[in-house]
Amino acid sequence: MKIINHYILKYFFRYLSICLAVLIFIYVVINLFDNLGKFLAKNATAIDIIIYYFYLIPSYIVLLIPVAAIMAVFFVFGVMTKNRELIALKISGLNINRLFSLILITGIVLSIFTFVFQETVGVWAQTKTFEHKREHIDKQPRRSSTHRRKFFYSGEGDWVYFIKNFDAEKSTMNDIILWEITKDNRIKKRIGTRVFTFFVMISETQSLEGITSQVVGRDGYHYPLFDIEKHGGILPLEVVERELGKIQVSYGLSNFYIRSDRQGSYRPFCFSEVKLTDYMRMQLDLIDVGILDWNFFWWMVNKGYAKSRISQKKNRLEQRLVSTLHSYSVPILDRFEFAFYDTGVEKRGLTVFLGEKGKIIFGD
Repeated sequence: MKIINHYILKYFFRYLSICLAVLIFIYVVINLFDNLGKFLAKNATAIDIIIYYFYLIPSYIVLLIPVAAIMAVFFVFGVMTKNRELIALKISGLNINRLFSLILITGIVLSIFTFVFQETVGVWAQTKTFEHKREHIDKQPRRSSTHRRKFFYSGEGDWVYFIKNFDAEKSTMNDIILWEITKDNRIKKRIGTRVFTFFVMISETQSLEGITSQVVGRDGYHYPLFDIEKHGGILPLEVVERELGKIQVSYGLSNFYIRSDRQGSYRPFCFSEVKLTDYMRMQLDLIDVGILDWNFFWWMVNKGYAKSRISQKKNRLEQRLVSTLHSYSVPILDRFEFAFYDTGVEKRGLTVFLGEKGKIIFGD
């Protein structure tokens, strides 16, 4: 009986390896053709693409082992039936059901192996895949493992965290805001820690009209609109188009319309409807490249929506359309939520720092 078990297991694992290799090859080819255009657009080298798919193989193994195992069982017993080996075993008095029990036990062992493999090699490979794609294919800078700034974290339950500064070496996080998000993507509760800083504006004020990002009649959804400026320098329109183009592709957005009333100051918008969390991630992407007005983002963080000026500001030209990033068109709605607010003609004033409160320090 041991000889027969060894014989069946030998051919089972042989066919399992062959089927698994063929299925992985097919999956890699399909994925490669789906993403080839993206790889070429980002000037990824052949070596980087090969390494990327090497890191993907463990995920494919976990996904395809069940299919390959079923195919291997059919091949084993199909070949044995063709060669009349099962008839010979029956004639010799062997209970064929014991062979199926062997396959069942092998399947259980294979399931345990797959689980352990996923939790060890699979997790490691997924991390390496993400890092390699980010650094070598998307050409984005490597993130520090000990210091991070201005990022979101999706916590347990329905809580979303925004952390302005994180220092793993000192075990501290500063300027933290927590939102409890409902199932329909509305902000139910907000908890924040902050630095007590007052900005005293010394300037003539003016009343302006704007629109908010909130989609009328659809709570929790927003129109992606931004206020783009680069402090301490002139921001070329080409840079704005390039960075917005990345967001447009990544999130599948419709046409972007870019308005401006002076050189280096832009207010792009589009009519796609996106969730609040996606809208915040878009803004963080622009903050990462240093072109989003921080006051615009901070208003969004505190109020749960953004606003964009549509009226003419004093000492500025009338806003005009300076560029359109074409993707696809959606119906332009005539229903917007309007906002009226007062602001300074010039943002000049005095910042008074009164101290910090609410720092979170992790203990042992």
